[in-house]
Amino acid sequence: MTPAPAGKAWASPEDWEANKETISRLWWDDDHSLKEVQDIMSQEHDFHATDKMYKSRLKSWGLVKNLKSSDAKQIMGLAQSGVVKQPLVIRGRSMGSKKWQKRLNRVASRPETTTKVLVSTRNGAILSPPVTVASPVSALSPLSGRVEPPDTLRITEAGLMAVHDFAVHQFEETKWDLSGLTFDFDADKTDSWYNGLSLATRNLLKDRNSPTNFAMVHKSFDQYSAVLDQATPSLIPLTLGHIVGLMEVGPEMAATLLRYVARLVAIKFGESHPLSRFWAQMQTLGPVQIQQVIGAVLGAYFHVIVNHSHPANRWRTAMYPTYAKLQQKWGAISEQAAVTIFERTIREIENSIAGKRGKTTKAADHDEIIRHLYEVKIYFAIYLVERKRFPEAYQVTEEIGSWLERGGATQFPEQYEQWLLVRGSTLVGLGKLEEATPYYLETYQARRKRLGVENSRTTRAMLQLEEHYSRLGQPLAAEKMHSELEQSWIKKS
Repeated sequence: MTPAPAGKAWASPEDWEANKETISRLWWDDDHSLKEVQDIMSQEHDFHATDKMYKSRLKSWGLVKNLKSSDAKQIMGLAQSGVVKQPLVIRGRSMGSKKWQKRLNRVASRPETTTKVLVSTRNGAILSPPVTVASPVSALSPLSGRVEPPDTLRITEAGLMAVHDFAVHQFEETKWDLSGLTFDFDADKTDSWYNGLSLATRNLLKDRNSPTNFAMVHKSFDQYSAVLDQATPSLIPLTLGHIVGLMEVGPEMAATLLRYVARLVAIKFGESHPLSRFWAQMQTLGPVQIQQVIGAVLGAYFHVIVNHSHPANRWRTAMYPTYAKLQQKWGAISEQAAVTIFERTIREIENSIAGKRGKTTKAADHDEIIRHLYEVKIYFAIYLVERKRFPEAYQVTEEIGSWLERGGATQFPEQYEQWLLVRGSTLVGLGKLEEATPYYLETYQARRKRLGVENSRTTRAMLQLEEHYSRLGQPLAAEKMHSELEQSWIKKS
């Protein structure tokens, strides 16, 4: 090994972890060159490492600026087909060199000849993303206009067909029924699994060498078998969400989960099952390309959900806008597209209320629809907070608060607790940290009393209270809450 500078020592594993956020910010967020990062860390932080050390560590963190040639080629093929409109985004930054990004944007925005491919099923058809041929002279050519699409596009089309067939199959076999208003999220094992792996992912980002953190990941993998046995509508969105989310830990970790899911599904359902076909296609694409096509995949999936569900069904009203928000975060859809999904969801619920006027409707059903309407508005407020549109979020929470004061808080404690959290987040965004504390604390206490410490909603409240204590500069309170959070998850079966 090259000797360290005179009187200095190379960074230890502990030094890397202690300086991870600073190095990540300089390299990824501020876009400094490796030499600049080395100089800044050496001069300002007394942190010393070779080029090779930096490159190895940045790769393990999933912060490689330039894509592998195979990945870059596949993404460019998706751009030519119209499936991809922008580069892969990690930590708010586009992967690939600036020159490559410009080329991708140029290809994606080029005038194209578009042919829509119809994905046929027993219950009708949906339009898949366009298969396109970017050729300004194609109309003048005496040759046939048919051009074979790239392999990546064929894989994407097969994945769209499989996810569509799976969703239709679940409804036709009456394994899913979203025709009514209710959905029991507490009985959905996918939700609990998602929260557990989220906690494990968060811990890994803090400490990649902890046996405890990897044990939590392994436990999450073990729990996935029970998640598959239940196979609720949350299965595909939440699993895809974790594969994309694990890219921040590292592409290898995301690929490990993807490979495990694909193999386990094939074992449980058989290779010909539409769910097996879907995950086989996703495994062929790999985590990098999944982030590029996830918008199209979930678009096809929710197309089936919308056609088979009540406009005010709780799963639909909760998950559809939530995944619109996440797709925007992943760079799969635009901000306006996400807002449109929120607005459409709210409008369809309001229309379902209007459609019942003059008809005999159970008071309980009417109240349930109103509950779901305001719950979507709560999700919209959360979205506004995440977009740092705090004054707008405050106005939405005021409207929701008025409904709760009229009796909603007593009748629907869950929505009251959701409102407490988003109200707290809004106040934090407005710089009123101390004023926000009672909202986070009351949410945690109310859920612990109502649902128990091991419930997934309680663990979410604990997580947000821990983060709030950290913001306030109260490390002991934050650590105590984190320990309680870990213990609550470990106790779960």
